[in-house]
Parts: sequence; C-alpha cells; structure tokens
Amino acid sequence: MTVTPHIDTARPVATLINVFTVSPDRQPELIDLLARATEETMKHQPGFICANFHASQDGEHQPTAAESETTRRQVSSRKRRVHDGGNRR
Repeated sequence: MTVTPHIDTARPVATLINVFTVSPDRQPELIDLLARATEETMKHQPGFICANFHASQDGEHQPTAAESETTRRQVSSRKRRVHDGGNRR
C-alpha cells in the first residue's frame, strides 16, 4: 500500500525518525514488535498522530517515523535545547 503524507504547516507537529539496525531474518519480528507497541501503548498517548514502519530492501535497516502534536511550550523547550547545544542549564 502506498500512502502519500500530507504535511500541514499550520499545525505544530513533531516528527521523530529512528533507524534500527537488525539482522535481515529478524526484520519482520521487529516490525511486528513496533506495530504492537504502537497499538497497545503509543497511540493512547496525548497528541499521538501516527507511526510508520518501513522495511528496507537490504533487510538490515528499519526506518520508522512517528508524529505527535506539540504544544507551544514543547516547541519553545526544543528551540531552547537547540540554542543551548543540547545542554541543560
């Protein structure tokens, strides 16, 4: 199935991208684990929008992307961390 994402720049959304490295024979197991964790836990978290799991052609890399709504306070906090170089003061 092909899904074309729609990016709405008017909504404050955070996108978290991870790439897992896995043995090719275990890639389906990892996808199942991530999907189950999303269904059972993550989708019930405040602000959760969606999560996507992609199987790589080499079977070793498992890219994932998750989106959640952000509040102005969260966005402000992230901007401060970037300006501070990630250091908390």
